Amino acid sequence: MATVYTASRLAVLVANRAPSSCCSSSGRSTRAPLPRESIDIHLKKDTRRGVVNNQQTDWSFKLDGVLHNASQDLVYETVAKDAVSQALDGYNGTIMCYGQTGAGKTYTMTGATENYKHRGILPRALQQVFRMIEERPTHAITVRVS
Repeated sequence: MATVYTASRLAVLVANRAPSSCCSSSGRSTRAPLPRESIDIHLKKDTRRGVVNNQQTDWSFKLDGVLHNASQDLVYETVAKDAVSQALDGYNGTIMCYGQTGAGKTYTMTGATENYKHRGILPRALQQVFRMIEERPTHAITVRVS
C-alpha cells in the first residue's frame, strides 16, 4: 500500500534499487525511517587513506520514506499520482529526481520502453491526465506539452 503525500508540503523520498546485501558486505549500513524520521548512514573508514583520516563516516538525513526495490507502479502511486490529480484541480506540482550518474533518474521518470509494465512517471502521468479529462466531459481542458 502506498503512502499518500499531500500537496501542502514538500515530500522527500529515497528510491533505492541496490540489493541490501551489497551495502552490508561493503561496510555500509542503512536504517529505513518511519515517515518524517531520519535515515542514518555509517561508512567504515577507508584505511587506504592513511593514518590521518578526516573522512566523514556518519550522515543523517530527514526523509518522508524509502522506496527500497519498489516497482515503477508503487513509485508512481507514492510520488506522483496525487500531484497529477491536484494539477488538474489548478494546483502547481513538481516531481524532481536527483542523484549521481547511473542512479536511475531517467528510468524512474521515463521507464523502460520495451515493457509497458515498467513505464515511468511521465507516461503514467500522461495516461492519468487523459483519463481524468475523459471523466470531465463538461470541462474544456487544453493539454500542452513542451
